Amino acid sequence: MKLFDAAKTVSIIEIYKKYTGNPVKGKEGKNGFTVKCPFHDDRKPSLGLFTKDNGFFCYNPNCHEKGDSIDFVRKLFDLSNYEAAIKICKDFGVEYEGPRVRSVAEPKEDTEDPEMILLNNKRLTIYFVKCLEKAPNPKFFEERGVGSLSHEYWFGYCPKEKDAELAAKCGIEDDRPLTMFSGRYIIPIITASNKVIGFVGRLPDAEVDADHPKYLNSENSCVFKKRGMFFNEKALYDNSFSEIIVVEGPFDALSFIASGVRNVVSPLGANLSEHQLSLLRRKPNRKVVLGFDRDDAGKKATKLALRYAKDLRVAVLSADFKAQKDANDLLLKEGADYLSKATSSILGPDYLFMVAEHLKTKDGRAYLDTDEGQEAFWDSLASAIGAREPAFAERYPLNKAYNPIAFNRYWARFDELLAKHSAK
Repeated sequence: MKLFDAAKTVSIIEIYKKYTGNPVKGKEGKNGFTVKCPFHDDRKPSLGLFTKDNGFFCYNPNCHEKGDSIDFVRKLFDLSNYEAAIKICKDFGVEYEGPRVRSVAEPKEDTEDPEMILLNNKRLTIYFVKCLEKAPNPKFFEERGVGSLSHEYWFGYCPKEKDAELAAKCGIEDDRPLTMFSGRYIIPIITASNKVIGFVGRLPDAEVDADHPKYLNSENSCVFKKRGMFFNEKALYDNSFSEIIVVEGPFDALSFIASGVRNVVSPLGANLSEHQLSLLRRKPNRKVVLGFDRDDAGKKATKLALRYAKDLRVAVLSADFKAQKDANDLLLKEGADYLSKATSSILGPDYLFMVAEHLKTKDGRAYLDTDEGQEAFWDSLASAIGAREPAFAERYPLNKAYNPIAFNRYWARFDELLAKHSAK
């Protein structure tokens, strides 16, 4: 049985109980089994679990998380769909077809030697770089507009069939990455001290499907934690940068760098973790610019980052920036000059992004037609950004953008947005 089909044989009920530790009681009704939602501060159970389609849906208007059992694990642990499916199969003992890759969520740190991992990563990098010359498309990175960075970022390729002679010459002692990244173009993840701690593997578009995700990261280990670092980490430690741009993926970051914009990083997961946010705070008063994709996942990541950014000075790249699918497409279609000017010419303030996004919601649009509705709009927005949560001001005292007593930042843009709404 294929990986995703195997993972979906495990009941959403069992998955919920195992990973949240919460009970599932009563009978399944019209709204499913009603339980506490782990994706927001749920005091009154609002999550429905449905056995018929193995899905879930949160009825809280400020959450509305939904999906199937794999989506549940993906969102709960911030994994890719592929990693979530592997975790389910591993944790519930379900057999599946394909290579056995250890769950990225559970590194075996007690048995790992960090120096040996770093040495093997160095050897793997040499192997991947040499294999790029014989890859199906040796110009893959050039065609993506980032070929000029190959010597700096050590791009490579992992062949579908191991080159045993070359692997032996490189002294590779761990073959798991060769199996894991088979057929993928490789981007090493390099620290500020120039050590390779892991890899990102990218499949050619034609080979991407439900069982083979476009991107795959190295397993977590004692030297690599996906939720605890950034791609192009060295930008964070360059004190000459007065702002840091956070984009969605490594290719987006490389696109900026190739266009001359080097103060850019990308997380290796869907959302920013608390540890990653702490890394962004390492230099006081440095502005953080969020440039995630403008699809639903990117917008959600932006909202979450703004909500929990605390004392960071945050701005958001405007929607115009994402006229193309992502920064790499923009580089290919508009050129390096356009991309290099993007951060200074089409920058939008964080509060404008939050208000505009909220106005797009069903409730947001309905609120604008009466005085009472406009007041309700602001109350709803306050809930959406967390300002109605207990002790919000105490938890985030320096975040003036979202402090409940500082809504004047939002009001400053409200008349303009209301006028646009009325004109429609």
